[in-house]
Amino acid sequence: MILGLLLCMLFACFDARLSSISLVRTYEASTEARFVKMEKRLNEQSTQLEAQSNRIEFLESKVVESENQILKQNSVIDTLKKSFFKNKMDMSQVQKRLGVLNTSQRVCSDRLFLLRKQLLKYETFSSTKSNDESDDFENPVSKIRIADVPLHENRERRLLVASGSMASLANQYSAFYAYLSHHELAPGKHHTLIFDTVKTNTDGAYSGITGVYTVPLDGVYGFIYTIRMGCHTAIALAPFEIMKNNDAEGVAFIDVPCNEQNTVTGNVIIHAVQGDKVFIRTHTQHPVDSNIYSDTNGRTSFAGWLIHADQ
Repeated sequence: MILGLLLCMLFACFDARLSSISLVRTYEASTEARFVKMEKRLNEQSTQLEAQSNRIEFLESKVVESENQILKQNSVIDTLKKSFFKNKMDMSQVQKRLGVLNTSQRVCSDRLFLLRKQLLKYETFSSTKSNDESDDFENPVSKIRIADVPLHENRERRLLVASGSMASLANQYSAFYAYLSHHELAPGKHHTLIFDTVKTNTDGAYSGITGVYTVPLDGVYGFIYTIRMGCHTAIALAPFEIMKNNDAEGVAFIDVPCNEQNTVTGNVIIHAVQGDKVFIRTHTQHPVDSNIYSDTNGRTSFAGWLIHADQ
């Protein structure tokens, strides 16, 4: 009986041990499977980290390249700024020299006009003196009395004197006509137009270098100018002034639609005195951003003439 109990207890312990061994093996198998899974995930994350690290290195290299390019561009910009300021200084010097040359040209033109005027007076005086000397040689004034001259002969002499005065007035004339030989590209504002091709210039009062007409005599003058302009933007609007010294005597306004060309003509009749300067310029407040054209299809021109000289 006791032996039977011992055998039962022995079989029970053996069965319990077998059950515990089975549970341990099952736990170990599941734990190993979890470790394998975790190792696989770690490998995947390591691969992703390596890829991200490579990407970061690539981006860092691109940043370095961009920084180098920025440094090069800054160097180029500094060089361009220096060149721009140098060119600006050179342009300023050129403009100053051009202003000096224009002033000298105007002074020379004024002197030339005075010399021509003095020469004309001298020629008139010489011709008058020679005529008087010939008359004195033929008929000495000291020997002629008014009573000795017949009435009809005295009338003829008065008519000759009047005709001589009219001839002297006829010599007082001035006229010019000039046009642009080239296109003016976007001249801007406060820009004097220089009509450099001079076709008519009876007394040399107009300068094809400065675009200025110097009034030779006191009197009434007529001026006319034509501007041909094109538009390559939305619309072109531009006023052009005819100036006498610092005063705008007239303004002509042009309105050109997109991708078209148009012309405008302005004319004035003014009184001017000797030495006044007459010229055409763009407006001081409205810059001209479109081009002024002048060719065989249409000329941009400037003309003027003396209508009547003051007595």
